[in-house]
Amino acid sequence: MRSMSTTHAEKECYVWGRMIEATTAMFPALAPFAEPSELRSPLLIFRNHLLSPQRFPAPSPSPIHQISFGVHHLAFVTEDGNLYTCGAGAKFELGTGREEDRAFEARRLKDLPPMDQVQCGEHHTVALSRDGDVYTFGWGGHDLFVGGTGTKLENASKPTKLAKFSDAPVVQIACGNHHTLALTADHRVFVWGRGESGVTGTHAGFMRGVSASHSVPTEIDLFKEGKIKIVYIHSTHRHSGAISDKGVLYTWGNNKHGQIGTTTVSLDMYATEPIPTETQGLSGEFIKMFAAGETGSVCVNDKHEVKWWGDKMQPFPTLLRGDDDNFIGKKMVQLAAGDGFYGAIDVFGQVWLWGRGYAVGQRPLVTKWKKFQLKAWRHPFKLSTFGPGKPRGKAEKIFAAHGQIAVISSKSDADAEIPEEEEASDKK
Repeated sequence: MRSMSTTHAEKECYVWGRMIEATTAMFPALAPFAEPSELRSPLLIFRNHLLSPQRFPAPSPSPIHQISFGVHHLAFVTEDGNLYTCGAGAKFELGTGREEDRAFEARRLKDLPPMDQVQCGEHHTVALSRDGDVYTFGWGGHDLFVGGTGTKLENASKPTKLAKFSDAPVVQIACGNHHTLALTADHRVFVWGRGESGVTGTHAGFMRGVSASHSVPTEIDLFKEGKIKIVYIHSTHRHSGAISDKGVLYTWGNNKHGQIGTTTVSLDMYATEPIPTETQGLSGEFIKMFAAGETGSVCVNDKHEVKWWGDKMQPFPTLLRGDDDNFIGKKMVQLAAGDGFYGAIDVFGQVWLWGRGYAVGQRPLVTKWKKFQLKAWRHPFKLSTFGPGKPRGKAEKIFAAHGQIAVISSKSDADAEIPEEEEASDKK
C-alpha cells in the first residue's frame, strides 16, 4: 500500500467538451479556435470541442460548489453561497434583467440569500437556496408553449422566488430543456414546464406521446401523499428519473433511444412513457444513484454494479464490465451523463469515462486518410490526471449535460491511500 499527500489544500473545477458561448467566454484565449476545424494543437480543440480538461477560471476566491450547463449558458454556485451566470442569454436565462444578453465573464447575481444548487434549462435557470426556497429566471413561455420558470407564463428577468408549494422545504432541483423538477424533504415531487415527450410525468390524456404542461408547480400523481417516498431525482432534455427509499428506480419521458428502459428501442419520436414507470431489468436491485443523459441512462446499485441503457443500442439496463472486467466492483460515489457520454468518480477520487469521444478527454486519432477522428469508448476507462497524487487532484464531484462535462477536484493535506490490489488492477 502506498500513501500520497500534498502540502496544502485547494479545490479546482475543470471543464471540457463542446464549447458553448459560456466556455468560449470563460476561456477568451481559446475563442479564435472555437470554430469548426481540424485539430488545433496544442490546445486540443477539435471541431468546436475542448478535448482536454481545463481549469475553470472562477471569479471568486471561494471554490465552486456546483455547476450546471445549459444549451448556450452555464451557472454555478460557490461554497460561500453566491450564484454566478455567464454565456448567451436570449430570454433572460442569465438573470441580469436584460433579455438578450451575452456575458463574457461570470457575473454574480446580487441580493440573493446563500444558494446551494443551480440547474440550467435551455432558456431558464433554477436555483435552490440553503433554506429550501426555489428561485427561477428566464423564459416563462406563452399560450402554446410553457416555459420552465413556473411563473404562470410570465418571463422572469431576474431571480424570482416561487411561492411555497409544499409545507416541507425543497431539497433538490433538476431541469430539462423546458421543464423543472423539485423534490421536497417529505419525499414529494413537483414539476412545471412544457409536457413534450412525456417529461412532466402527468398524463395529458388527449395526445399520444405528450404529458400535461404546467405553468406552476404541480405534484406528480404517482408520488402523492407518500405513496412512494422519493429520495433522489434527475432530469435531462426529454426524460427524467426518481429513486425511492426502497431503491426502486422510476423513469418517464421520451424513449426513442431506449433511455427509459421500459420498452424496446424505437425509431418512433412518440415512443414515450408519460407516467413514471419502474425501470425494467432492475427488479430486486437496490438502486443508489442514477443519471439521465440526452439519449441514455446509467445507474449504480448497492452491489456497486454500474448499469447502462439507451443510445439506440441497449433497451434495458446492462452491466458495464470494462476491458478485461476491470470496471466490475469499482465503488462509484458520483455519476454524470451527457449527450451520448457518461462519467463516474470512484471512492479513490479517480474519474472514469465512456461514450462519445469529444467528452472523454482523449486526443483524436489520425486515420489512414490523414484525417482526424474521435474514438468512441464503449468500455469505461480511467483518466490518468485525476486521483490521489495526480496533477489535477482527487475528484470529488462530476457534472455533465448536453456536450459538456465538469469535475471538481481537491488537493488535500490528508493522506490518501490506494490498496496495492487496486494499483495492480489498473496496470493490467
